[in-house]
Amino acid sequence: MPLDKGRLAKALSIGAAVSLGSTLLLTCIISGVFLILSSTPREALPYIMLAAEGLSVFIGGCVAAAINGSRGLIVGMLCGLTVFLILLITGLLAGADDIGMMTFIRLGTLMLCGILGGIKGVNRKEKLHIK
Repeated sequence: MPLDKGRLAKALSIGAAVSLGSTLLLTCIISGVFLILSSTPREALPYIMLAAEGLSVFIGGCVAAAINGSRGLIVGMLCGLTVFLILLITGLLAGADDIGMMTFIRLGTLMLCGILGGIKGVNRKEKLHIK
């Protein structure tokens, strides 16, 4: 089956939007929990956020692959890479992020979660049809 670039672009943009929206929602929930539980260790925050981003990219990769209908591994990986680049560029422009070891850990985690979500999205019984 040849690669339909228009369908892939649509799937990736919707998948990335779903990922970023769920990241925003999970960030708000985590912030509320941190406000309620003042004894939460602040050193754990980067790892908690990495888990939230990974879950969000899994969901976005699943949606993107379900929309695309095939090539879940590639679609999920591209969704994870897209979200990673958006988060990295946003963090660098805001001055809140720098490129270090955690950046590469985030890249690997988001791409792996995207791949797993893409595989899950392609193997769904019902496909998503967005015109």
